[in-house]
Amino acid sequence: MKIIIGSFLLLFSLNSLAQYSADDSNGLEVSAFYGYRFGGKVDVFYGPDLGYIKINDNAAYGVDLSYRVRNRFMLNLQWSRQDTDMDFYGYQEIGAEPLGDVAVEYFMISALSEAGNPLSQVVPFGGAGIGLVVATPQERNLDTAYRFAFTLQGGVKIWLNDKVGLRLRGAMLAPMQWGSGGLFCSTGSGCNIGVGASTTILQGEFSGGVVVKL
Repeated sequence: MKIIIGSFLLLFSLNSLAQYSADDSNGLEVSAFYGYRFGGKVDVFYGPDLGYIKINDNAAYGVDLSYRVRNRFMLNLQWSRQDTDMDFYGYQEIGAEPLGDVAVEYFMISALSEAGNPLSQVVPFGGAGIGLVVATPQERNLDTAYRFAFTLQGGVKIWLNDKVGLRLRGAMLAPMQWGSGGLFCSTGSGCNIGVGASTTILQGEFSGGVVVKL
């Protein structure tokens, strides 16, 4: 959380130091959004049983801050939260075992690219990012889980005037489940380092909100 807050303060400092062009194409944009997040399933051992935990679909909301680095390129910081519940499904048993409520929060930093002229009334955008997901169960016997995550997103901003607009967005959210690494050396080609990661959790999100230029 301290890293996210520090990043927001850094962007505000950059904005105060930046020299805005005459067309106001540089600067900050802040947005609040509300939507619906679905999907989310991961294989686990729960006690002696092997099965999977399903995070149930529910509403999601959040805020984000974007700083325009170039004419069509923005750096985006985002926090979002989903308050939902989850169930355990054992592979050897029929039916679901409720595990109670859970809060799923994403803290993401993304690179966004806009299509066309950023001063147009309708501006499509898309991008990708990385960050952290925190799942906080309300049951006392379940631990909070922390995972790295990545996201792909795309949408459109519809400007109502020079400062205020609407933003519609779709996103894929993917917590990382495991990672691997290796060092490979040979006499002919030298040494190479490889890393990898994968996920069994995929969440989709559709949202809409208000965006304001500062």
